[in-house]
Amino acid sequence: MSVAPRSLWNIHVAIGEAPAVVRVNNLHATVKGPNDAWGRRNRPQPIQISVKVELRKPFSATSRADALASDTVHYGQLSKAILTSLERLAAETAAGRAPCPLSLSEVLTCVWLDLTGFYPTGGRAENPEPFLDTSVVRCLEMTAHLPKASLVGDGVSLAFTGVFGNDLDGTSMRLYGRTLRLHNLRVPTLIGINDNEREAKQAAVVNVEIDNFEATCDFFNSLEAKIVDRMENSSFGTLEALAADLSETITLYLRVEREEPLDGTGSQLKITVEKPLAVPFADAPCVELRTNTRDVPLPAKYN
Repeated sequence: MSVAPRSLWNIHVAIGEAPAVVRVNNLHATVKGPNDAWGRRNRPQPIQISVKVELRKPFSATSRADALASDTVHYGQLSKAILTSLERLAAETAAGRAPCPLSLSEVLTCVWLDLTGFYPTGGRAENPEPFLDTSVVRCLEMTAHLPKASLVGDGVSLAFTGVFGNDLDGTSMRLYGRTLRLHNLRVPTLIGINDNEREAKQAAVVNVEIDNFEATCDFFNSLEAKIVDRMENSSFGTLEALAADLSETITLYLRVEREEPLDGTGSQLKITVEKPLAVPFADAPCVELRTNTRDVPLPAKYN
């Protein structure tokens, strides 16, 4: 049985803080299938996988005996399990057993299935032989980052979050969420209120987070292109105006071009904008804007 998607904020509010956590950060590998920076499919590129395993209880038995017990997760074996999943996908692709090039979401789904025995939407797999014992795992967050999948930024990432619960029928997945991020897009932009800032463009740095994200295809290249085109061909006095304009641009893209379901709760957007040259002897000033695609009005011609 599938469960309704939730935003990361709703998930974290619902489950609170974990008593114990095991992490593996930036596990490096190579993947073939997802779009590269030019939108080409099935080209080899680097991928980084990060996993955060929140445990249901503190790892008391392991800490008392100073030896691994069933109340924790072996981070070395976890790393190997992730790499084994990616290697299996690569072998299936090379042998022609994969029906078509896999998207980033599909790659992450395959690894998630191998680790948990559940689909990212909450349904249990028919033949689960998972690596993790989800009876001791409260929440799992897994992020796949493609550092070379952007022409102007530091790549794109997709994260799955799942919350597991125990009941009389065994372990189930009660909540899940999906988040797409575009990292550090550096775009020449005419922005500022000072006379010198109106004479030439300067680099603005934008980070975009789309929470409660439902699409499974790779469209991050076209979304990046929309953002870059808007910033390069517009003029702004303030970072606040730029952030609000990008919120409208992304909402228009998701709701009109990507046809975001009208009966859904909408995607949660978080947009941060920095202007590195604004203050010579301090870090770049930054503004952050959070909106929901259902709350941003569309131009009249789209209503």
